Amino acid sequence: MAKHIVFLVHGMGNFEPGWSHDIVKRFKAQCNDYQSLKASRAIEMFEFKEVNYNSTFESWRTQWRTDAAAAAKAIVASGLKGGAANDLAKLAAAPADEGFWRTHALDVMMFRYSLQVAEEVGRVFETQILSALRTSPGDLPGYSIVAHSLGTSVIYESLHRMLTSPTGLPSAFRPVNMFMISNTARLLWNRGGSCFSDVMAPDISDDIGSCTRLMDVSHALDPVCAVEPFNPPPADWFGPTAPPPSTYRHVGIDAGDVQSPNVHALEHYLGHPEVHLAMMDWLTQGAFPATDDERKNALARWRGSALMASTQGGKKAAAVEQLKALAPKKNVSAGELLKLLIAFRELAADVTPHADGES
Repeated sequence: MAKHIVFLVHGMGNFEPGWSHDIVKRFKAQCNDYQSLKASRAIEMFEFKEVNYNSTFESWRTQWRTDAAAAAKAIVASGLKGGAANDLAKLAAAPADEGFWRTHALDVMMFRYSLQVAEEVGRVFETQILSALRTSPGDLPGYSIVAHSLGTSVIYESLHRMLTSPTGLPSAFRPVNMFMISNTARLLWNRGGSCFSDVMAPDISDDIGSCTRLMDVSHALDPVCAVEPFNPPPADWFGPTAPPPSTYRHVGIDAGDVQSPNVHALEHYLGHPEVHLAMMDWLTQGAFPATDDERKNALARWRGSALMASTQGGKKAAAVEQLKALAPKKNVSAGELLKLLIAFRELAADVTPHADGES
């Protein structure tokens, strides 16, 4: 019997092949800290595969940096004007060694404002996912997707395109679970109308919706997903066969749970017991739930072993206040979004080692 595949989709940044190896290793170790999960060997039910679309972005980054006319044409076509257009032009022309500008901020702006870039990135995602499923030995395996930050927008828009294309996405190829971590799907939506179209709602029925279950994960102090929180409208989005919390769940990490100033990092999210336990609960369909004592002890260990645990209360308090100061306004322009990314980058890079490609 084929194992359930768990695809990991990275966010903004320069990710090389193999970027997920340490993350998967850490996730497995965290799950095996719980006796019920370790005894059941539940983690062995899954096969982890990474998705990497960075090479597509790098191709566009290089093209825009070396061909000012092409970059200018694309910026005009995006509809951006004034300061935001100038900011994007500066990003496109930034030297290759200006890493963050080229591999973080530019990725976000290109994906949001260039439909051509977004669709090419989406096709890479589609090819990698469908190829892995079609070449899997035996019956077509079930699969889930763990996506982070910009990656949540990549998968969300890609699935929307596949589901609304003339040929459509066969029901057998719909993911079972979509774990959207620091979700930017609403913020970066670039297909007109609302991102909460009926076709994208989770649904228990085999032939309706984008997946069976969708989990939205956020941290109270993560400024990236706070710009435009996902927050689906319950009255309009969920049909008769899609009752939350069976098909939709929001997992929110409290502001006090700060292990590092880089609360946006994928490792920071997955390390939190409330996150990885919620994910394993859905992945195993609740077959091996951790006990209340295990949950409480895990949370106590996480908080006690944190880089900014209570013994460093002053440092933690200062970081929390700085993160609170970055809380975005409700309506953020393209230029303000760039400034927010830069300010957060400066805070995270100044006080903590780089944790992942988005650090």
